[in-house]
Amino acid sequence: MATPPKKRQVERRPTLETYEEFVANSGIMELAMRLRVLEAQRQALGLAPHDRELLRCPQCGLFEGADDEGVLFTSLKRHSRHDTGLRFEKLTDGRWFCPFCAAKVVEPAFEPPPGFWDT
Repeated sequence: MATPPKKRQVERRPTLETYEEFVANSGIMELAMRLRVLEAQRQALGLAPHDRELLRCPQCGLFEGADDEGVLFTSLKRHSRHDTGLRFEKLTDGRWFCPFCAAKVVEPAFEPPPGFWDT
């Protein structure tokens, strides 16, 4: 009596996750929340922003700078690191309020230094 041939097993491939499953399982939401906490801590410590260019008011000349340790300061004198203690206030996306003269300041566009994009 002949034995019947064995059934060939079909290899099952893993199914692709939906976007929602990927987001829920990847840890990306926890990472985003941690980044928000770190950004709040950076701001509370008075460190310079890394998500935008530093501001300068075209009307009165008040400008933002950062010292060697990355601490944000504002000054009216070009080569001074004396902090006035004033801080620009965000109005809308890309627009800021100058605390010295009350002018509206437009955030400058990012302009990379020469060679920034070279590989």
